[in-house]
Amino acid sequence: MTESDAKCGGPGGYEAAIQAMRGFLSAAGCLRGVQAARREFEETLDALSLQRRNLEGSLVIAIVGGTGVGKSTLINAVAASEIARTSPVRPCTIQSTFYCHRENDIGPVSEVVSDADKVVLNDAPGLKGKIIVDPPDFDSMVASNRRKLLEILKIADMVVCVADQEKYRNMSLFRLLRRFKEGRKFVFLLNKADFGIPQEVTGDFRSALEAEGIKSPDVYAVSALNAFRARAGGETGLFEGDYIRFESAIKERMDGATIARIKDSNLSSLLSNVYASIKSTVPDGLESGLEGIRAEAEKLAASAARDIADEISHALFEDDSGLRRFVFAAPAMSLGGIFGIYLAAAEKFASVFAGKPAFQRALDPASLRIEAQSALSRADTARIGALAGRAKAEAMSRLESMGVDSSCPALQSAKPSESATAENLVSGAMNLVMRELGVFIEQSASGFLRNVAYNILPAAYVVYFAAAAVMRISRGEIPDVSFLLSFFVLLGAICFLQHALAERSHRRRGGRFMAMLNASLEKQFLAVVSAPLLPRLGEFSAALLDRIREFRRIPNLFRK
Repeated sequence: MTESDAKCGGPGGYEAAIQAMRGFLSAAGCLRGVQAARREFEETLDALSLQRRNLEGSLVIAIVGGTGVGKSTLINAVAASEIARTSPVRPCTIQSTFYCHRENDIGPVSEVVSDADKVVLNDAPGLKGKIIVDPPDFDSMVASNRRKLLEILKIADMVVCVADQEKYRNMSLFRLLRRFKEGRKFVFLLNKADFGIPQEVTGDFRSALEAEGIKSPDVYAVSALNAFRARAGGETGLFEGDYIRFESAIKERMDGATIARIKDSNLSSLLSNVYASIKSTVPDGLESGLEGIRAEAEKLAASAARDIADEISHALFEDDSGLRRFVFAAPAMSLGGIFGIYLAAAEKFASVFAGKPAFQRALDPASLRIEAQSALSRADTARIGALAGRAKAEAMSRLESMGVDSSCPALQSAKPSESATAENLVSGAMNLVMRELGVFIEQSASGFLRNVAYNILPAAYVVYFAAAAVMRISRGEIPDVSFLLSFFVLLGAICFLQHALAERSHRRRGGRFMAMLNASLEKQFLAVVSAPLLPRLGEFSAALLDRIREFRRIPNLFRK
């Protein structure tokens, strides 16, 4: 293909446009509109490829019509020679006959000629520059006749539909012709005018054609028999009706430059028509939807991961959860000294009245794992499973609303993997919880300055009391019960006041830990939920967008 071909139509540009449309149909096979009409589009493109290869060939004229309407006689008249056998009752056959002058190129029809067909080469003067195709009678009961006619119509430059006043309302044939109305010259003949054709028949024939979408049809009333006799015997007086105008319609298309121009115009029109038909299968707003589908899927995956993390966190730290009490108590367990002894005693005392076991000073990882497993067993796995598949389901639903078949192979890998099952999500959460709990315990136990800060006042008071006791003893006074009692009361009051402040601090630390754990769970679940969805969805949408944008540039290849 030359650069000028690609820019300004021509054989190379036409072929590039055809191949580009084929590529789009293949790449956009997930669009429901393409799926519905893909076979028809591909058949049309096959026909266009044939026509593209024969831009310089002979004019292909298809003579179609029902049994006994005089097609063979018309062929003889056009050829000005008796090349087609006629009979009062023509047998129905699956054979097509191709009439071609010996000097003509048979290329334009070679790819539709089958072994069952017949090619007639002769020197009839009326066939120069023409290939006349006589397909099987359309109104026979043989199904293959219809298929053969379709093949011929696809390559025809001109279609002559022959009828008579008894068989002119062949609506099924008209509907078939309507499929090929773009890029072809149609001529309609009412034959046997020598028997007389009422004007109302011609008008009714024209109305029937227009009702089937064939606008302003060329309708001629002719006598093919008289026309043949006139051409064969030179008796011009035998011409009747509109046969002269019919021949003129053919002749004006017959010089070499005109044939090439007609074929080029036909092909360009056909390409424009099939391009518009394929374009109509691309839903409005598809491009903008594809541009935003990945971002939308990311939001859906983030929302699903957040909801799963909330479900897991709720199971772990519900109001009466042992893990919740541990998280709030763990910072206190790391405190030693006088204030640490007070906290341990207070925890033991509170557990007696609450009917719950006090946390052991020795932090037992095995016990924590059992507690975590018990908490996670309360998680709603059905809801977690539904949440895990929600992002994919909603993203696919969004694609469906844009006219994309979400079951197409290009998207089949965009589904939750085995790691996204509820059981695996809970199992992964268990490992993360134990890891983060270990870090939390280490951080709680490493608060040396915090330990010193909480023991300064109690220790100072103990030192003060000890000094006071020594002074009393040095004066010979023995500390009495009230003196000792005041010591414990004041020491308890100091620890009690500090306890309220410490508990508030510990709750803040525990709350931060739970928020951090929830964020870690959300991050972990996001990776699991989005890993099988987002990359594939991004690749799919980007590839389809590229194809659509390339498709929109196709008219530049064949429009001059």
